[in-house]
Amino acid sequence: MRILTLLLVLICNVSAYASVLPNLPEPLKYGVGVAVNNNIYVGLGSMGQNWYKIDANSENNQWVKIASFPDVPREQATAITLNNKIYILGGIGKDNSGLTKVQEYVYVYDIKKDKWEKLLTRPPVSLAGHISFAYKAQIISFGGVNANIFNGLFHDINYANNNTSLKDKINENYFSKPEEDYFLNKQIISFSPDNNLWMNFGILPFAGTAGSSVVTDNNRIFLLAGERKPGLRSTSVWAGNIKDRTIEWSKLPSVAVPDGVSGAYGAFINGNLTLAGGAYFPGAIDNYNKGLYWSHKGLIKNYSKDIYQLRNDKWIRVASLPEGIAYGVSLPWKDGMLIIGGEKGNGEAISDIFFLKQNGDDVKVIK
Repeated sequence: MRILTLLLVLICNVSAYASVLPNLPEPLKYGVGVAVNNNIYVGLGSMGQNWYKIDANSENNQWVKIASFPDVPREQATAITLNNKIYILGGIGKDNSGLTKVQEYVYVYDIKKDKWEKLLTRPPVSLAGHISFAYKAQIISFGGVNANIFNGLFHDINYANNNTSLKDKINENYFSKPEEDYFLNKQIISFSPDNNLWMNFGILPFAGTAGSSVVTDNNRIFLLAGERKPGLRSTSVWAGNIKDRTIEWSKLPSVAVPDGVSGAYGAFINGNLTLAGGAYFPGAIDNYNKGLYWSHKGLIKNYSKDIYQLRNDKWIRVASLPEGIAYGVSLPWKDGMLIIGGEKGNGEAISDIFFLKQNGDDVKVIK
């Protein structure tokens, strides 16, 4: 009887760890994803206009293609779910002339109808590389690039055409500025789908970032790292308490990676704030502090495979991914974290999915 009980426990444990989803039908980086009830939806980024869904609780779960995104493909958008609908805000994509620019319109996907709709509204600030999350019946967003500066770079590069010396000068001017001269978005805005209105939610008391990771827990929000400017990462971690139409912020211990990270994966795992992966340029912060504002010039981008948890006001390394990855999708799932897709060190998008689950003082990575 004791042996039988032990076997049943082992079987249950194996079943709990074997519930990882099948690989994506195509590689994904710089895309978006959400979980709605038992279903997970992913799309955009390297998937272009393609979207897929999967029933995570089905025994024979398979990715199924759903209605394609109706507008130009885009990267670094955000996807938020409210009332059985998925809202897409911002992102970076090419317009009809082929010029890369920040996208303005908001799109909504009706899950029941399998149909996309363009909303007749535009955010009051540019949204690309920003973060978004649902709070009650609204969507809150902040951070990301300044559209005039970002769009201007690609407009000027396009204007330079084949003039290599002019392109070099444009890049020198663009990358050789201090972080405050990029005017990353500090304005916090909220969008109410019920009345199609935007509201002022205040101003960040710290510098804006792009490519940060965000983790939410009811009325709490955690903002982890990101870009201070192109090529320069942040090590900062902030905790926010949402009250009425404001967010009260407090600073937490900085991430353990000395040069910070952007495009990392974040979630709570068994109540522990967790940060995994991400990309950075070793030596960039040191260069910047020396006054070399093109701080990543000549440096090689590194992709972290480390997994950290914040415990007792200190970031502790608890596990590692099979390889360094960044710029994928992270979702809370079954008291753990799903890592969906991402980019490897060679720039290739991946279709892998990992499940991170607490395992005593460590984290178990399940493929």
